[in-house]
Amino acid sequence: MKKRILNQLIAAVLVCGSLLAVGNIPANAEEKTEPGMKTENGQTYCYNAMGKKVVNNWVNSSGKWYHFNDKGEMEKNTTAKDADGKDVQIGADGIGNLDDGIKEEKITKDSSEAYKNSHKQWKKVGNDWYYYTGSNLETMITDSWYPDNGIWYYFNDKGIMQKNATVKDEKGNDCVLNVDGALTNRDHPEIDVLKWKQVDGNWYYMTRKGEKALGWTRDETNGKWYYLNIKDGIMQKNTTIIDNNGKYVLGADGAWIK
Repeated sequence: MKKRILNQLIAAVLVCGSLLAVGNIPANAEEKTEPGMKTENGQTYCYNAMGKKVVNNWVNSSGKWYHFNDKGEMEKNTTAKDADGKDVQIGADGIGNLDDGIKEEKITKDSSEAYKNSHKQWKKVGNDWYYYTGSNLETMITDSWYPDNGIWYYFNDKGIMQKNATVKDEKGNDCVLNVDGALTNRDHPEIDVLKWKQVDGNWYYMTRKGEKALGWTRDETNGKWYYLNIKDGIMQKNTTIIDNNGKYVLGADGAWIK
């Protein structure tokens, strides 16, 4: 599968410019339920970029952790497991006790080789650094800006972290990368945001300018892969995509059924 990444802006934004094609958003475009927390009939739910409720998972909002059960309801006055299987106490306000298991690594803005060597998402081959994401670190970042430890990096089409170079962001600004690959002359690159939009019954993943994602695209808010028609960007569903002699079945929601 051709793995290209397009992340929707939640806390940080990743956009793979190589998969964008210019188009216009029709006037009758409709949006799915906006991402975020919503209270319905006394229960609090969290919706992802596909307009789906987050279920059986933790969500970080404004630095606080919340857990949503198999019905998508925010849990209170109970415990829930973290990724390591440890019990995390949840209070009456729904906030998980970070000291019980879920921890956020302190942002140090360290871009050194020592930092990269101590974090498994970074991999060095020869003199080149690569960055991997996904639950099993199975996806290499390519053609993209990506933030790590409070620092922005740029990875080329082969996934190689760029360093000692000046590259353009999507607005045409010069972005200076130092010997460690860190962006030094700006707080962050200017990149556009992609969202799911429905037009005449079809779903697209596009920016506000109408630039559409094409081909295989991963929605980082739910970790699922989708296939957007190469010609028009329409999300495919209830079908099988044949790619590089592999067959990939897509469900009713368009997500690849692994």
